[in-house]
Amino acid sequence: MKKILVLLILCTYTYSVLAETLPTMAIVDLEPVGCEDVIAIAASEILRTEIINTCAFQVVERGQLYKLLEEHSLQLSGLIDDTTIAEAGAILGVEFIGVGSLSKIGNTYTLSIRVINVSTGLASLGKSVIVTNLDELASKCKELAWDLTKKENTQADGTINISSIPAGASVYIDGIPAGNTSLSSTLKPGEHTFRFVKDGFYEITRQLLIASGTNQPLKVNLIQVPTARPVTEVTKSDDGWMWWILGPFLALVLVSSIAALSEAPPE
Repeated sequence: MKKILVLLILCTYTYSVLAETLPTMAIVDLEPVGCEDVIAIAASEILRTEIINTCAFQVVERGQLYKLLEEHSLQLSGLIDDTTIAEAGAILGVEFIGVGSLSKIGNTYTLSIRVINVSTGLASLGKSVIVTNLDELASKCKELAWDLTKKENTQADGTINISSIPAGASVYIDGIPAGNTSLSSTLKPGEHTFRFVKDGFYEITRQLLIASGTNQPLKVNLIQVPTARPVTEVTKSDDGWMWWILGPFLALVLVSSIAALSEAPPE
């Protein structure tokens, strides 16, 4: 229990330190065009979460975002006028503002967003994705988030040093073979999945958040699969030849005993 508590404290501290070095971004709720407001708000919140998961930006929470804007009597929408960007950026204390819309034509949704650099007032990136079914809205938001951060973020990759006890386990990173332990790998910032496979041991999977410019260790203790006890084969005794010799003799003794009893005079 103590080990888990210490690990949680270390993870929280590490994330807080890393967050201070990340560029800051505020994402305004997407403007609904031909669709329900609740869908646009839901898509906006999913997009914020997915951008946070990329570890590329420190994102202002929605509640804090609109509280600050309300305090300064400033209203923003998904179709914000670029001339208000500098003012909004100063109020929010961010370097980038993401604005966009969720439009519906027929049964098809189009999620569009552009990232505006507060210092220049210029859109540094614009991207759209097509959503043909609301069931895929979350996956499309994730796709958009990673595409945005891939083009906008210039952070350095992180390094992961992987080892296992015992050594020699096959390692798969995000489903792709990476070699055998021990090994080092350079990865993009974000969450990655590591799978360890070795004959005679249970398969182990770990998920780890790789931060930009860091050198992180990942060490696992493999658990051996219990081996089945050997089955002892019961073999048939090869002593049948003894009965060929002793059988007739025993039969003769038995017959003689019966004859002797029958001939004995009665008392």
